[in-house]
Amino acid sequence: MTFKTTVKAGALAAALAIGGTAAMAESADYSDAKLDAFVTAALDVSQMNAELQRDLQAAETPEEQQQIATEAQAEAKSRIEAADGITVEEYAAIGQELQTDQELAARVSAMVEDRVEQQ
Repeated sequence: MTFKTTVKAGALAAALAIGGTAAMAESADYSDAKLDAFVTAALDVSQMNAELQRDLQAAETPEEQQQIATEAQAEAKSRIEAADGITVEEYAAIGQELQTDQELAARVSAMVEDRVEQQ
């Protein structure tokens, strides 16, 4: 798996992880600006998740792992809140909708690919 594929997969997984906790959102037409904000937040959360994996592997007890996971959830929420142009609720709704809306998933995937190629 290439770095770009890993980042893309990580960003989408991060989006789905947060979005999976939201109630099923009604289908919505999201603007490119809203989806761009979503992608920015998802990539940031994805980077955090990569760091989290190293911390989890270094943890010596299940309690330490749980503490790291709890802190990571709070940090993910904080990073989403810090992103311009999107709320945690909107992020979660888009993440949820990505699971069922193939057109939306294709739009987001293309945006992630473009962003990763620019890096």
